[in-house]
Order: sequence, then structure tokens, then C-alpha cells
Amino acid sequence: MLALFSLTEVPLVRSVSFDPDVLVKVSGADRIGGLRSVNVREVDVLHDLRPAQAEAVMEAVGAMLKDSLARRVCLWLAAVDSVDLPRLQELFGEALVVAGPLCPVPEQWRLRLPDAVELVPIAVNPSTLMRLKLAGTDVEQAWARRHLEGLDSARLSGADLRVLRDGGVDLLERSGLYRTLHSPVFWAYTVVMAYSLCRALPVLWVPHFHGNIWVLWGIDVVTAVPYTWGVVTLVAGRTWRWRLTGLIVTLVTLMAPYVYFWSHGRGYPPIVDVIIGVLIAGAVLLEVGRWLRDRRVAAAVRAAR
Repeated sequence: MLALFSLTEVPLVRSVSFDPDVLVKVSGADRIGGLRSVNVREVDVLHDLRPAQAEAVMEAVGAMLKDSLARRVCLWLAAVDSVDLPRLQELFGEALVVAGPLCPVPEQWRLRLPDAVELVPIAVNPSTLMRLKLAGTDVEQAWARRHLEGLDSARLSGADLRVLRDGGVDLLERSGLYRTLHSPVFWAYTVVMAYSLCRALPVLWVPHFHGNIWVLWGIDVVTAVPYTWGVVTLVAGRTWRWRLTGLIVTLVTLMAPYVYFWSHGRGYPPIVDVIIGVLIAGAVLLEVGRWLRDRRVAAAVRAAR
């Protein structure tokens, strides 16, 4: 359950050992447990890089690059014949990173790679590849513009969108509002903000509260922004220090209205304290669960079967 929808569901990861730290760095993800299988793609076309096939391979890579940028795929994975690695590094440049130790060819791959002796795991960030090609030679820039022409900008990050525009790529442009409504970050902040602004409403039905409901709601409004930041940082912080900071900010801003609530009322029903305790415990358990997920996924990524 802890590893659902993670890298462990990518078939290649079950056959070849990868370094989880390298995958996090290449993908730009917050943590290994935050890399969802839907944001990762196996690139089987790189298995055959004979000179006669190189042009066809790069055509397929161009099509995958466009699709990956449109779908917010942040990581390509492959395991290629070690003999082909220098040629791949020449084609992909710094976008390609060796992502694990050399390994023998898995038995189930013998028909796929009959001449290979050992495989090397590699990882590529599609966004980095796009940037390198648009900043490369005239031939590389032309290749990128041709394959990325008509790319839908709805789900592109602001940084990628600027690079594509500056690179002269003819995009399917979307309005700022349209792009905002397709942004997962926007919806994450919206949901948490709406919750934080509405926390004071249930107090209207607690007769033991004798304070000013508008003061309580004002505390909710003032703490809404830092509370939202704390929750999002707790969920998506890059390091444990940032997540710990997010946890502290979340707890402080979560408790602020309840401190006023407790100081202006007496004899609250036990259920009120239970609900508040559950909210606080939930924030702590969320971080523990994320830590356990990271450990489980990292161990599975390292230990290929």
C-alpha cells in the first residue's frame, strides 16, 4: 500500500537496479516517493542504436519528447547495451545520466537484446533534453522546433514555456487562466486555502464558545496563507528540513485559532478536543507515512528482481 502508484510499478524498475538519489536529482522531484509512475516513461527505442537505425531512433525520441512535455512526464528510464552508451551521451548530452550499476542482461530480455553482454541503466529529463536541443547547434534547434511544433502549452511549467517561446517553437498557446486551471499546484493551494478559511465556521454551532466569531475568522484569514504554505511544503518539501519547517508552520497556524477558541469558552464537549487532536496528529502521521513510503520505494528501486 505504501508504494502504490510509485516507481515500483514501472516494469523496468523491477528488472534493473537504479540509484534512487540519481532519479530524484534527474527528475527534479521532491523525493523518491513523490515520483508517480504516471510521470515516468520507459524508452525502449534506445535499445537499438545501430548506425542504420539512429535517424529513426531520434525521430521516435522527438515524438516522445513532445508527448512527455505535454503530459508533465519528468523522467525517462532505459537500460541499454553498455557499448551504446558513448553514442547515447553524444546524442543526449548532459540530459542523459547513468543511473545505476552495470548489470547482466535479464533472462526475459534475451530476445530483445540478443547481442548485449551487460546493461547500463540511464535516466533522462525530457525538459532538460528540450533545453539542450534548443540551445544547441542549428541542426539540433531545427530538430527540436520540428518535433515540438504544435505542443499544447496548457500543462507546461512557466520556465519551460519561456524556453520554448524564446527558442522559436510554434506552440498551441493557451490563456493564463486556462493554464492556471490545468495546474496541479493551483488546485493544491486552492483546496488547502478553502479549508483554512472555513475552519471557523463549525464554531457557530458550539454553544460553549463565548468569543467573537469575527475575531476567530480573522485569525483564520491571517493564518490562511502561511498555513497553506506549511501544508504544501509538508507534502512536497524537497528535504526533511523543509518538510520539518512545513510541519512546524502548519502546527503553529493550525493551533492559532484554536488557542483563541479554547481561551474564550468553557466546558466544550469532548468531541471538540478529539477533532482538534485528530487534525494535529494527522499532520504528524502524514510526515511519518511519507518517510516510510520513501524508504519502501528507495529499497525497491535499488533491489531489482
